[in-house]
Amino acid sequence: MPAMSLSPKKEEYLENVGKTMLLGGYWVEVSIHTIEGRQGSYEKGFKFTTNKYGMLYNTLRHEYSVNHGMSWHPDKKSAMKSKGKVKLESSKRGEFAFDAIQKINRDYDPSFKWRP
Repeated sequence: MPAMSLSPKKEEYLENVGKTMLLGGYWVEVSIHTIEGRQGSYEKGFKFTTNKYGMLYNTLRHEYSVNHGMSWHPDKKSAMKSKGKVKLESSKRGEFAFDAIQKINRDYDPSFKWRP
């Protein structure tokens, strides 16, 4: 079985997704954990974000790590709170409809004024 390098490398995670690798004496399964988020409001529009992080699962101890084995956690949720995550990808896109929505509001009620 191939071994992972001791320092985190994005390419290494992407090439070995779903495989079992050796990391510092432990067998780990390599996976990607995706977090999608949304910020904003219907009045101003929304920003959508997608972040992908490298995740390791220690098959012997049944623990997760997102910081390349620096710390291990009993579940994915607590692992995602740790510092030093291996970020593989990040994307943002916005759907800002503020002007169009305000025009619809003014057409419906000419005395309409938006208040933040």
